[in-house]
Amino acid sequence: MSGDVLAKEFGRALTREVAAEELPFYDELLDAADRPPRKAKDHSLGFGVEAILASGVSAALFQIGKLALVFIWDNAKDSVGTFIKDLTAEGSNYVTKRFAKWVEGGLRGPAPVALTQESLNELVQIVDEKSIQLHVSDEDRAKLRETFKHSFEVKPL
Repeated sequence: MSGDVLAKEFGRALTREVAAEELPFYDELLDAADRPPRKAKDHSLGFGVEAILASGVSAALFQIGKLALVFIWDNAKDSVGTFIKDLTAEGSNYVTKRFAKWVEGGLRGPAPVALTQESLNELVQIVDEKSIQLHVSDEDRAKLRETFKHSFEVKPL
């Protein structure tokens, strides 16, 4: 799975957790977010995707997910404590496949990579700041924080 595809699927998984009502329109919302606004009479989803974009959070979650993935890859460790960024190509591919499978599974269970409590706190702060910049509602920001905390929870040995 390429980095762009993984980012898109991670954004989809975040949307499932934070704004499940937008999930059926996720791909259309991302496509529409990349296009210039359409004329008011053009309704590509039957009721105007711009109306959903104006109140929706999917496109923001995609952007937040991309930012989070960069941070995770720079700070996460595999199951034996090696930084992912220091793994061989073969090891990195293995971890990427496990991560992709976890994302495709809807972020169920613990993440296949680990963050220290300090890194997790920093990630949640970065995600929250980006969410504010993208005008994500307080309620959705709270869901997003909880999703990251729960997914990357540091468990005692």
